[in-house]
Amino acid sequence: MNEHEDITKATEVSEATTDLLVTRTPFRLEDGWEMVPENRNTSCSHAEIETLIQKRILSLIDLEIMKILAAYHYLNHHNIRLELEQRLHPGYRKQSYSDNLRKMKRAGILLCYVPVPASPLPGADSIPGTSPVPAASPLKLYCLSTAAFTYMAPLTEAHPILPSSAQRKIELAAAGQFLIQFLKHYRNSVIRYEYEKGTKIGNAPFLLDAVIRYRATVPGLQGAQTVTLFLLALRRYRNWEKTALSRLSLFRIWLSRHGGECMFPLPVLLVEDIEMVLGLYAQIQTMNSLSGLHVYFCPDSLLMAVPPLQALYLCKADDAEKIVAIRTNMIGKE
Repeated sequence: MNEHEDITKATEVSEATTDLLVTRTPFRLEDGWEMVPENRNTSCSHAEIETLIQKRILSLIDLEIMKILAAYHYLNHHNIRLELEQRLHPGYRKQSYSDNLRKMKRAGILLCYVPVPASPLPGADSIPGTSPVPAASPLKLYCLSTAAFTYMAPLTEAHPILPSSAQRKIELAAAGQFLIQFLKHYRNSVIRYEYEKGTKIGNAPFLLDAVIRYRATVPGLQGAQTVTLFLLALRRYRNWEKTALSRLSLFRIWLSRHGGECMFPLPVLLVEDIEMVLGLYAQIQTMNSLSGLHVYFCPDSLLMAVPPLQALYLCKADDAEKIVAIRTNMIGKE
């Protein structure tokens, strides 16, 4: 299937106003950098959380933030705020929740991950017992501490937070942003969704960053159909193309075995920028195992300006055999 038309009538945004966004992403980590907690206090207990609730130090907003992070694992402040806007009564909403985040960070309920160089920077003095000095970066990811997650998990039916590399944390934060934006714009059409869907291919574990089933009109068919969007978040790092192609190959195998469960699959690769789109598409065309697999690409920075189904690209070769990325618009009328 080459097109899906969404039935939710999301507001269209001019392509001319968003073209510059496709070259930037809020979720980027250079090689040689790690994500480490900047907290002094990195743990708490269930009893401490109960005490803070009883003393009303933890508010309704704080508990909602904990529920959000139990569900999405790694998010920045911007996407926490977006999700709170969907959950909170207007009377509780604020422009910033930094005070709430700082309070829970001090209590060891939240971990705040920041980028630091894996090795000391040239000329930097090493101070025993301290972490390297963080870069001047806006990238901060919040995550529940172990005890805070086990406290909230029964209330959210969330998947466990798995041990992850720095790059994997960045991928999950990008995937979380996509899912939050999708639900914001198309919630009424969504049938079911799952964040970090774990499965197996034989004995090999395979992870889909998100699976979303939603109702949409499909060209050539009458009435709304069930479309299944499969999200794979990709970041640029050393040998990332090899990892991306491996994940796509596993996805192709998984899809061939579960085709009856998703009549209209929509694979979306969440990338940093258009350069990644063109490079990866060129390599996909050289692999026989991926022949015939139609994938869409989404530069995640566009999600700050347009709904997800207006932020997708398809690739093809033009008359001069040059690969071009074409912005698609999947928004249709009921």
